[in-house]
Amino acid sequence: MTGSLQIKKGYYYVVLNFYDENNKRKPKWFPTGLIVRNNKKRAEAIRNDLVSEYTGYEIIKDYANMTVGNYISSW
Repeated sequence: MTGSLQIKKGYYYVVLNFYDENNKRKPKWFPTGLIVRNNKKRAEAIRNDLVSEYTGYEIIKDYANMTVGNYISSW
């Protein structure tokens, strides 16, 4: 799993790259609530925490193409 910091409208966001079953990248954006000015180290700390928190969730299943029976059995 990889994570990066992105700036959007003057705020830092953490972007984590998850992968689905077909090995396609699925980016997820998480707001930090930190403005860009003088907060890069705090944003990097939040990014590191999120990467360590979501490390076990690298594969996202594609539920849109799944039948109801398969969804219930996986749930």
